[in-house]
Amino acid sequence: MGTIPIVGQGALNRIATHLVVANYTNLNVTPSYLGKNQIAVHSRDPASKLLPTATGGVSSPEPYQFWDIDMDLLKSQAFSWNWLTQMRTNCNLGPITAYSDAPSTWQPMQFKSAQLVTVDPEAFDGDHQIVRVRLEAVYEINSILWG
Repeated sequence: MGTIPIVGQGALNRIATHLVVANYTNLNVTPSYLGKNQIAVHSRDPASKLLPTATGGVSSPEPYQFWDIDMDLLKSQAFSWNWLTQMRTNCNLGPITAYSDAPSTWQPMQFKSAQLVTVDPEAFDGDHQIVRVRLEAVYEINSILWG
């Protein structure tokens, strides 16, 4: 049996994480505004479905998915208040781009139709430094379907 090659594990760069809100530049999020958990993106839907038939299954790839984008903003900075002000004014944000902590290997993720869903300042007790902001957006997938 041969030896298993050791593959370099790479590195993460936490100060590379950021979010760009194309239509509202006052909401662009840089690492200086973020808590330790920074930004998390989560797909809510399957990329494809296997639909049962009489003798097996037929695939049904989805053209898009809904994603949640969660951000932990620092309550101690006035920037986090911008998000509550935005929620009171207009929750429709339009296109956004999320940049990961692995910029040399993970491309920016572009989302459409982003919506500001919640701004949660958590407890006002001197022990909670985070304002949790949740966005929902559309992520296009299975580009072969688009022609």
